[in-house]
Amino acid sequence: DPKGVVLTHRNYTANVEQALTLVAIDQTWRTLIILPLDHCFAHVVGFYIMMSRGATVATVQVGRNPMDTLKNIPKNIKEVRPHFLLSVPALAKNFRKNIETSIRKKGKTTERLFKFALKTSYAYQADGYTKGKGWRCLLKPLVALFDKILYSKVREAFGGELQFFIGGGALLDSELQRFFYAIGIPMF
Repeated sequence: DPKGVVLTHRNYTANVEQALTLVAIDQTWRTLIILPLDHCFAHVVGFYIMMSRGATVATVQVGRNPMDTLKNIPKNIKEVRPHFLLSVPALAKNFRKNIETSIRKKGKTTERLFKFALKTSYAYQADGYTKGKGWRCLLKPLVALFDKILYSKVREAFGGELQFFIGGGALLDSELQRFFYAIGIPMF
């Protein structure tokens, strides 16, 4: 039996109104819809919020088959240069795996540096609410250096404008959330 619930037009508009109290989106913003278009998460956050602000929405270029469509995602991200992306944990894990694979391909030195940078960022950020507090303030210059030499290049692979992910659809692993926060693309 279907598990869906009936959603009214007012359900959608209320979600749009409430979401816009949390994030300031204007007509200059762009997003790329990667999630299936028949899901209410993609409708509300991807389309309706953006439409209500006159912002730009793009969708992944359809390939000859589902695998071709998936292969278009990185290319389309670079073309669209989104300010935010919608994600589900499985997709976020795939992004992380691709980032780590790219780092590994650059050699052992880069891989070690990236791992050290992550450990340093994790220590600096702590739980996120106490970021840079206490002795951790001493790590700020090092985290800024890692951001400049490593994390900014990772963000550039996401178009260079990506400010955050919005996650939904399943439970978000806290370690995955910490990873993206560390590289400067928080996942909410």
